[in-house]
Amino acid sequence: MVRCVIIKVVFAAMRLSPLLALQGIFFANALSLALWLPRIPDVKDKLGLDIWTMALCLMAFPIGTMAGFLFAARLGQIIGLRRTCIIFNAVTALLLILPGFAPNIATLTAAFLITGLSIAQIEVAINNKANEVQRTLKRRIMSRCHGMWSFGAMAGGLIAGTYAQNGVSVAAQQITAEPLAALLAVLFGLALPPDAQRSPEHITKARLVMPSFPLAMLCLIPIGALLVEGSMFDWSVLFLRDEVGLDPFAASAVFSTFAMAMGIARLSGDWLAEKLGVARTMIISGLCMGLGMAAFALTPNLEIAALAALLTGFGAANVYPLAMSLAPDVPGQSSEQNVAFIALTAFTAFLIGPPLVGFLGDTYSLSIGLLALVPIGLVPAIMTWAGLMNSSSERTNP
Repeated sequence: MVRCVIIKVVFAAMRLSPLLALQGIFFANALSLALWLPRIPDVKDKLGLDIWTMALCLMAFPIGTMAGFLFAARLGQIIGLRRTCIIFNAVTALLLILPGFAPNIATLTAAFLITGLSIAQIEVAINNKANEVQRTLKRRIMSRCHGMWSFGAMAGGLIAGTYAQNGVSVAAQQITAEPLAALLAVLFGLALPPDAQRSPEHITKARLVMPSFPLAMLCLIPIGALLVEGSMFDWSVLFLRDEVGLDPFAASAVFSTFAMAMGIARLSGDWLAEKLGVARTMIISGLCMGLGMAAFALTPNLEIAALAALLTGFGAANVYPLAMSLAPDVPGQSSEQNVAFIALTAFTAFLIGPPLVGFLGDTYSLSIGLLALVPIGLVPAIMTWAGLMNSSSERTNP
């Protein structure tokens, strides 16, 4: 009976359209990561760590990710984007089981480091695959793909919050939930279209080199958004539980509200870019993000926290996917190299921001640490307003 159900699910997944399969891959990737993030307070308490030590452990994530980005573009071209999406999405989900079983700081840090290496591969592969499908469909799809990522994060946050509220250990949660996320990733990956044909010379030249000036400027624009997003993912639940006094499920629900807002905003992000232009969309996003982050860091209760999380999510949502959709058009390097550089800078910000906030939180409070993100969250608006975004950002053709 179970075997028949699995077979039916596999065949149903393989009949999905390329866009739905791609969105499913983004969803599964976020689901696996978000199952872990709301349980950070529980791992911290289990090992008896202070915020400073936990922040140091979390630094292993960006270190592993930065190392992984050095060969992510080349690996994706050698084994193929589709295979990379399938393999490393599943591997990342399974690796995220390890932190729940870590008995000490050394093993916890090692688990983060290895997971970071895997995250780099899937981050580059799924965005390159999205650009490939976008070129085939001849319309913008990047924001809606990242919207499904946000909905995956929302789902993972609610699931993890339910586990935490009912006193289920992190280890028990991860050993039961992450394999299902891995299976989901494989099923959606099997439904992805075949990769575009590449010449052997193209593969040989696929290596990370220094970016051109236009690409470097484009890399800087999403940094603020990813710092805010990463810090909200890692510290919002701990902040709401320890400093605002919310229970585990309420804190996780606010986390999921932030992810839901990002998902809804990203579903309309491609449409907004067409109607308003990328530059105006970036400016509005940065202003919403800065205001929302300030309100969240100073929140006294659940209601304001939820509203602030909504505004912050709406603001942070489209900066990264819009920058990512512009990457293939920047001249000088291959689209894979451009995407790898955008992913390297932005995702490193996503992962390195939380430890920096943690250092401030240990010295002062997490409220102060999150408040320090307000001016950083305004970076996309400031850079775009100052004219540092290339005029090509106003092009609507993918």
